[in-house]
Amino acid sequence: MSVNKKIDAISPLDGRYYKDLSELSAFFSEEALFKYRLKVEIEYFKLLLKEISNFDLDQNQNQSNFLKSIIDNYNDRTYQEIKSIEAQTNHDVKAVEIFLRNKLLEVFPKNLLNLIHFGLTSEDVNNISYNLLIKDYITKIHLPSLKSLLHSLLILSSKYKNSPWPARTHGQMATPTTAGKELAVYLNRLFIVYKKINSFEFYSKLNGATGNFSAMVFAAKEIDWYSLADKFINSFGLKTNIITTQIEDNDNLAELFFLLKRQNNILIDFNRDMWMYISYGYLKNLADPNNTKEIGSSTMPHKINPINFENSEGNSLLSNNLLNLLADELTRSRMQRDLVGSTLFRNVGVAMAHSYLALKNVLKGLKRIDVDENVTKAVLESNPSLLSEPIQTKLKMLQIMNSSANDEDDPYELTKQYFRGKSNDRESYAKFVNSLNISEKQKKIFIELEVKEYIGIAPKLAERVIEEVNNYFKF
Repeated sequence: MSVNKKIDAISPLDGRYYKDLSELSAFFSEEALFKYRLKVEIEYFKLLLKEISNFDLDQNQNQSNFLKSIIDNYNDRTYQEIKSIEAQTNHDVKAVEIFLRNKLLEVFPKNLLNLIHFGLTSEDVNNISYNLLIKDYITKIHLPSLKSLLHSLLILSSKYKNSPWPARTHGQMATPTTAGKELAVYLNRLFIVYKKINSFEFYSKLNGATGNFSAMVFAAKEIDWYSLADKFINSFGLKTNIITTQIEDNDNLAELFFLLKRQNNILIDFNRDMWMYISYGYLKNLADPNNTKEIGSSTMPHKINPINFENSEGNSLLSNNLLNLLADELTRSRMQRDLVGSTLFRNVGVAMAHSYLALKNVLKGLKRIDVDENVTKAVLESNPSLLSEPIQTKLKMLQIMNSSANDEDDPYELTKQYFRGKSNDRESYAKFVNSLNISEKQKKIFIELEVKEYIGIAPKLAERVIEEVNNYFKF
């Protein structure tokens, strides 16, 4: 299979980004689709040889090896042969059937070739083929890439679980946290999605023109065709949809698309946070040490842009729009069948390629960031008003424990009047604390409290997620 980038490609996936996506051609190219179809047709033929004709391939190694060689030796030439037949038939699956029939004339009796595509409609082959290629992509490419991202996040979460970090709610300074804990939030979200995708089950059907096994039963009613179809589908690691029209309803694939969309949404959220943290200076965006010629602006030499996070966000958005369309429309078909879904299915790889590209760019971005602890600590130290929360909460507790505190000022209102909308330094903060009607011992605790120390159990929360992910993957 060719892996050369097309200089005249219309899609950037096959042009600009092909070097990052070439491995996906083995699943989502037209050439790959024909290979999967050919594999399904061959396996079905082998099954019927045994079930109908009692032809034992184990006793006929020449024929068995020949069937195996068709897939093992599948290449550009094979693909072009099938395409030349399709040019005449104007039907892709029929072209596969004719190609296979012509090939097998070399080693099989002509009468047995009638078992090729016996009783099937093209959708029987197509729905199994698409489920197989998507399943293979998810297993061999997508999940390993997502696992790599989880590993990177785990390392960073562990490294920075104790590093004080400015938090913002509604864009405003809020109760401090730690860098590792905030990264662990995304680690946990993506980990949950990983497990769901990893355990996902794919469904297919093989039941004829309108889903009733009509041709098969009419030709050979003595065979339990439903059980045979179930056995065949299960042999690929797929589950059987027990009742369909001509098409598999694709409700199950829609569920997978929504899982991928969920992953993309998490990445969009993550990319935007990384972008903001870099813009505030909390994160350092590092130059690529392996590419000293890289530039960030054609006119501003100093710039290092967060391009990987921006690229990942854009590709996640593109993927989501396509996944939405596919999930909505592939589950709909007029009456027993229309061909709208056929066109849409050809773009499944486009949706997944954008999602995969988003994953790859996040991984690149994470290799080029570092926490600027000088900045984060300075930001926290310059905002003593962030301590208004622990003060008012502790004052409430002191009042709760003091039965004669009914005449005391409301702690929340007291701190609000002093801190809300005002700039405070440590000196004014100490002045406020000394004005409180509390013990000198408690005043001392308040005055010595550092903003960077007010992080609750953020490190322990990060550790809990890190441990769970570690136990699952054995990193």
